Amino acid sequence: MIKSKNDKPQSHGVVSIVTPVYNSEKFLPKYFEGILAQDYPDIELILVNDGSTDGSKHIMESKKKVLEESGIEVILMVQSNSGVAAAVKAGLEVATGDFVIWPDSDDFLLPGSVSKRVTKLVDVDADVVISDSYISHDDEEYTADYFKFVPRASNNGYSRVLDLIRRKYPATSAGVMVKRNSLLTFNILENYYISNEGQNNQLFIPLLYHCSWVKLDEPLQIILAHNSSHSRRKRGYRELLIRTRAHRDIFKETLKAMNFVNETDFNKLMLEVERSYRWDFIETLAIQFRLNLPFKILRKLFY
Repeated sequence: MIKSKNDKPQSHGVVSIVTPVYNSEKFLPKYFEGILAQDYPDIELILVNDGSTDGSKHIMESKKKVLEESGIEVILMVQSNSGVAAAVKAGLEVATGDFVIWPDSDDFLLPGSVSKRVTKLVDVDADVVISDSYISHDDEEYTADYFKFVPRASNNGYSRVLDLIRRKYPATSAGVMVKRNSLLTFNILENYYISNEGQNNQLFIPLLYHCSWVKLDEPLQIILAHNSSHSRRKRGYRELLIRTRAHRDIFKETLKAMNFVNETDFNKLMLEVERSYRWDFIETLAIQFRLNLPFKILRKLFY
């Protein structure tokens, strides 16, 4: 990558980093450490405070000056507690960057994470780039296991969405960067379905179907896996059932709002969503009776 006189990578446009924040005071210091470690010269940081009741607001406000002195434009947004999906949508709607990422407040961007993704998108002229990640199971030390994202070797949008429905793509935003124009061209934000049980598939489904993707074979962030996160916390049977139905609704409502190349793709994907939901429903029962491990093996063999 070409370096500028101040030894920073050359800018190819503004990168908007949108992060929803809800009661994240424990994780924000590490999050900001990762933001400040970025060498890309044009960053717009949008923090959406989703009605936090802890010290998150104070931490964000106290870091604003440090971030701005490092050359990062900071936008602090506040909304009543409406959920992660609503916060992500609100942040993306005010983003002005040429490129967009939306990491969680407990994600940690490794040095060069932003600039390397921009370079990859520019070099190959793709719409979306996804990188590998580390997954940490230690809140304090961030010791991490390596997670390699292996996509299907296909440029067919239908096949990629099919893999997402079948859980062959991880629904995590940490390693993804998108050209903002792609969100606008396909009306992705206008049709974004708000759900309390997920915020990424509403973006991934149309991006996988309509856009060109490229893989970056390098871990560029650490995803913190902890039991207090919304996606990983333990749930009872009723909560799991509600979550399963909500995930089905995200897929169905997002697919309904899309413009498909042909009606056959739409019909086949809607049928696959129902098929996947049946497997998810059975898995919920298996968890209830502590048979989740043998069921996962069964699902992997037959689905």
